[in-house]
Amino acid sequence: MAVMIPNKIDPGTESGAEHLLYTLFERDLPQDFTVLHSVRFVFRDNKRRVRDGEIDFLIIHPELGLLILEVKGGKVFFSGAYQGGKETWFSEDRNGDQHKLNRSPVVQAHDAMYDLRRAVGNSPAMVGIDCGYARAVAFPDVITAGTEWGIDVFPNQIIGSQDLGEIEQAVRRAYGGPFAGKPLTKQTRTSLLALLKPNGAIEQLGLMNEIKTNEMRIKQLSEQQYAMISFLQGQRRAVIDGCAGSGKTMLALEKARSLAEQGFDVLLTCYNKGLSGWLRRNVAMFGPEISDRIVVSHFHELAVTLCNEAGCLIDVAARKGEKGFWDEVVPTHFFNSIESITRRFDAIVADEGQDFDGGWWVALQQLLHDPEEGIFYIFRDEQQDLYGRDNVLPISSAGYPLNVNHRSSRDIHNLTIDFYDGEPKPKSNGAAGRAPELIDTTDAEMVGKLGGVIQRLTVTEGIDAESIVILTPRGQSSSLLKEGHRLANLPLSWAESSDGSSIRVSSIYGFKGLESDVVILAEVDHLRNRSQWKELTYVALSRARHHLIVLGSLPLAAATI
Repeated sequence: MAVMIPNKIDPGTESGAEHLLYTLFERDLPQDFTVLHSVRFVFRDNKRRVRDGEIDFLIIHPELGLLILEVKGGKVFFSGAYQGGKETWFSEDRNGDQHKLNRSPVVQAHDAMYDLRRAVGNSPAMVGIDCGYARAVAFPDVITAGTEWGIDVFPNQIIGSQDLGEIEQAVRRAYGGPFAGKPLTKQTRTSLLALLKPNGAIEQLGLMNEIKTNEMRIKQLSEQQYAMISFLQGQRRAVIDGCAGSGKTMLALEKARSLAEQGFDVLLTCYNKGLSGWLRRNVAMFGPEISDRIVVSHFHELAVTLCNEAGCLIDVAARKGEKGFWDEVVPTHFFNSIESITRRFDAIVADEGQDFDGGWWVALQQLLHDPEEGIFYIFRDEQQDLYGRDNVLPISSAGYPLNVNHRSSRDIHNLTIDFYDGEPKPKSNGAAGRAPELIDTTDAEMVGKLGGVIQRLTVTEGIDAESIVILTPRGQSSSLLKEGHRLANLPLSWAESSDGSSIRVSSIYGFKGLESDVVILAEVDHLRNRSQWKELTYVALSRARHHLIVLGSLPLAAATI
């Protein structure tokens, strides 16, 4: 039996011919054949424009190489007489209805072969490796023997109904024999599969492993996430709408990695400074071959850096206190400086898309080599919109949903979902977990009670300080949680990351996009003073993975404040 990827054909595949061939390949080809169905990819042409590619079947064999197979079901008619400069092809379905084909299947297979070779050749992992390419066309519903195809087609490259009883022989014949290069090693085949089809896992830093061992671990994707990764393989532009904890950021990171692995220069951007630091640390672990192709920067850092590099200086130190500096001055300067900025990218992947202003997208789009057709992905959660900006997206298609929370335990999720306004409500696949602790307190009592909580967590329960974050709706200057103040013999720190010798404190705004095993939400009464109080509460509660402690009374989710 051949190795089939995916291991079951997508039930949404409409072509009966493809269903038939999938079954025959799986049953009749030996196990040294690997068959990929419905391969979609993007590649850069000679003018650096991004183009789409699609293959019905890609067959990989260590000695024969790669066979690109185009499939056409039903009766097929073609004319060598050119009409409007093109050869004319028609297919006839089971109802007797004829359909004009946009292109010759033979030409499709030919072009797909060269497009794939270009896409694979652009991948750093495949540089200098000769895979051996061949192409063929299958018309499994009709007898093709004896057909005069013309001088641009070898009969061996055509598989017809008469070949279905000996499909292995027909496939080997279509290859035309072993290719001239060295056989494809197991590592080369593994690299090809990682490039062309998602493998059901993404490398990510688990929070506890990052803190304790700084090592990579593998997290298996959910079925929904796997489907999204597979879908994104063939999309140049897409908006992904995901609830908190659905894995948006990990998918954005994985998409950036995958594009860089294909040889694209990628901008991975977001709104939050803390999140950009986390993304940068993760990208660095991909290794220089990949990480050197990915620029990680939050929007305002990107704008200032590129403007300054182009000589269009922004004096942040002198002007950052100016009203509207970050929301208006910097973005406007960035937009006006685009023509002077020489840096361009093949692809942009943006996380926290709900926090970007519509005008910012216009500037970002101009950073693509091909602003109209270049690769652009936006990941967002409109329920986490803390700024209420005019968020007109540069992508007109509807968003694709991710509505399962994989981060939080079910009890945390159930509390969080009270503050989610959208429909349908996200689901949770987490364990039941420990029930959130709701501790009544006043501002005067809060710091003392917080000290008792920290004592219990770190001493009695043995939780590492790095696994705990204290969130507040207030900023550092107005919060009662002061830098260096000691609780349970541990100082508080407003730094963006902790070395384990202190307890991290952050505003809810500053921690958006991040997560922690244990979240303590403090100064809760001050949520009521915020116009976006419901969104802030949703963001704060959803940062917790395993345990949530709330010091104070949460606002009523159904209330109007």
